[in-house]
Formats: sequence, structure tokens, C-alpha cells
Amino acid sequence: MEEDINYIKILLEVASEYENGDINELKNNLLETNKVIVSLTSFLDEEKIQIEFWKEHFEILLVKYSFHSSLLLKIIEGTQIIDLENRIVVMQDISSLRIIARVMIENYLTIYDLFFSPKSNSEGEMRFYLYELSGLTSRQKFEAKNHENIIKKEIEKNRIAEIQELLKVNEYFMSLESKYQKATLSGKSSREISWEKLIEKSDIQSKLFRSLWRLFSNTAHSELLGAIQLKETIKNGQEKEIEEIFTTLFSCVLLNSCLIVNFLDLYPNSKRIFKNNSTDLYNKINVWSKLAKYDIEDKLENE
Repeated sequence: MEEDINYIKILLEVASEYENGDINELKNNLLETNKVIVSLTSFLDEEKIQIEFWKEHFEILLVKYSFHSSLLLKIIEGTQIIDLENRIVVMQDISSLRIIARVMIENYLTIYDLFFSPKSNSEGEMRFYLYELSGLTSRQKFEAKNHENIIKKEIEKNRIAEIQELLKVNEYFMSLESKYQKATLSGKSSREISWEKLIEKSDIQSKLFRSLWRLFSNTAHSELLGAIQLKETIKNGQEKEIEEIFTTLFSCVLLNSCLIVNFLDLYPNSKRIFKNNSTDLYNKINVWSKLAKYDIEDKLENE
């Protein structure tokens, strides 16, 4: 009962922050959740956690994610632009904000796909092999000019053949339809499905994060729609910029929290990184995570 009351109390507090549009509080939330991600990453190393071989890239992908989250905080402070006359203008860099937020979504989805979603070792191994196969296959397209790189390229070529044989005897791989098996062995993609399908399959709100990913992708690809959206944001002034920053910040706080809770579920002993004075933060993270995962529109459609 007390736990339910605490949850409702924190939920109302979070709702109040959102309603008031408090960007400074959101910036602090993003900073604090990123600190937790950094501490969890250190936990893996310091505690010498024994992980399955197919989770080999977990730690470095967490490091990559925390870099992006930290960079987002710097971008929000504004980007300095200087001309030849050394005139300085500080502007809100909405384009870079969107691009980094998009990278965070894709980084989260990669971590989810490789480490959180596999329901068996064979599924996890298959994802690991696919991830490695795609990376090495892509590297084969680059020309090796010096002796060291030529040797390295040949070694990786042999590793590609080895991975393909390992995939062929993988239980999860063998359960796939033949057309998916063929696509997997080609090494053209590091994922079984597209980003949008992966968003739908993952545990985060599909409608919210799919819409955000599409919006951010328009900017990242320098498409006309992205240029029009950016022009409208600048044209409408500071109020529109603040709204854009707030929405992006809030979605990234939710994403950070979802990543943290999934990590804690995977390695329950890691909960001890939260000291007694971090209880409020721990509770808030759980609330944010539930908000990230609860898709109210999907629930209504299924009722």
C-alpha cells in the first residue's frame, strides 16, 4: 500500500514538472539518469561480472550511449557560431539536438535487441553473430593498402566464413524462415528487422518513439521535410524552440530510465549502486520507465 502511495506521489510530481515545462529540472533529470548509466557500466567492470560471450559488446555500447546522453546536455546550452569578423552568435542547435536524440534511440534499440530481448542463449548468440557478421562484412568493402591491413582483412574474411557456419547450426537461426536465413547470412544488416519494426517490437512506446525517430531522421538525412521543420521552428521563435527542447529532453529521460530498469532486472545486484540518499531517484526512474513503456493509445485500441 505504501509503495503504491509513493508511486502515485512521484507520478504526480513528474506530471507537475511536465505541466510546468521546467527545462532546468529536466536537464537535471537527464544528468542524474546518465550518472546512473555510467555507474552501472562501471559496475560490470569493477564487480567482474561474468557474462555470456554473446554479451561481449554490452559495456562498450553503454559507454557509447552515455556519451550521447552527455553530449545532449551540452547541445542544449546553445551552439556558438563565429564569422570572419569574430562576431559571435549563440543559437539553439535544434538539428544537432534531433540527430543525437535519434542516435540515442537507435543505441537503446541495439542494446535492447542484443541483450535485453533474447529469450534464450541461442537467440542471443544468433543476434551476436549477426551483429558481428554485418560489421565485418561492411569492413571488407574498404580497400586495404598496407601489409598490416591486408593481413587483417584476410583474417576477418575467414572470420566471416566461420560465423556463417556457426549461424547454420544455431538453434534459433534454424527456426527462421529460409528467406530470413538467407538475408542473415548475407551480412547486409546487423538486425533481423528494420528500425521501425524494432521500435514496435521493443518495450518502449511504439507510437511516441516511432514518431520521434521519424522526425529526427528527416533532420539527420538532410531531407526537405527536416529543413522545413527546422525553418518553422526558427521562424516561430524561442517559444517553439523551448517546446522542441522540452519534448526531446523528456523523451530522452524516459529512454535513459528504461535502459536503467532493464539493466537492474538483468543484474539485480547492481541495485546497490543506489545509496540511501538515492531512494527518490531510484523511485523516479521506475516511474519514468513505466511512462516510457506504457503506450496509452495502443491500450485503448486493444480494448
